[in-house]
Amino acid sequence: TGGDIYRIENELDKIKLYSNDKQREILNELKYDESTDLYKISTFALSEAILKRNTLVISDYLQHINVADIDPFSLVGLLVSNYKKILFINFNSGLTAEQLKMTPKQINAIKYYYKNISESTVVNSLKFLTGLDRQIKLGNLDMPKKELIEFIICSLLNF
Repeated sequence: TGGDIYRIENELDKIKLYSNDKQREILNELKYDESTDLYKISTFALSEAILKRNTLVISDYLQHINVADIDPFSLVGLLVSNYKKILFINFNSGLTAEQLKMTPKQINAIKYYYKNISESTVVNSLKFLTGLDRQIKLGNLDMPKKELIEFIICSLLNF
């Protein structure tokens, strides 16, 4: 937390949600873990790691998934949005920056960072995510948060 009192308070509020035994376990794990700033682990950061296929970052996040503030439903929505942008921008949809409601700088960043993602990977990822989103909305998925996030990541890395 870098000594930031507000971040310390925020992290303690999260830990207080667990039983006393689990709180001790979390604190002991964090006491010796200097490598990961849990404040930086977010749905947005995880989605970026997935899109970039950064398995080191993903692995690090998964080790802390139980204490991180990542919502699987938000992750699905964010990934769908980002894969659509990649599809529209990198595969000649003919849409303009205005139509995509993006700045030229954002479009150039997507072209640069995601230039190596194949069209089939983007299309298969979108099919998977929209199907998953439908199942979630219908209430057909009854999985714990950690397992659902792991399922999403493993599925997307296989495309």
